[in-house]
Amino acid sequence: MLTFGETLDGLIKQHNLKSKEVALKIGMNEPYICRLKKGQLMPNSFEMVKNLSRAMNLSDYEEKMLVTAYKATKLGADYIYIEGAIQDLYNIKFPDIEYAVNNKSI
Repeated sequence: MLTFGETLDGLIKQHNLKSKEVALKIGMNEPYICRLKKGQLMPNSFEMVKNLSRAMNLSDYEEKMLVTAYKATKLGADYIYIEGAIQDLYNIKFPDIEYAVNNKSI
């Protein structure tokens, strides 16, 4: 999995943007963006990640990539695995119970 900095750098390049352009759009300076890209610094909030996403005009998929890289870099790759496992648990459907509820036989 790519780090936040690697993901940010790749997305900036993919969108043919300059660090300075992104920095201006979020009200920061170019060295801030360069340090993020190099992994020397992490955004101080999730809101900053969202601001970066908006500044670069990312698609929903690209934004999800950036957010996932942020979580993995900040919290560790195991967090992403655990988050996925929890989501899987919530998505389990119990057909017999669902059938009973839908047919009001409970």
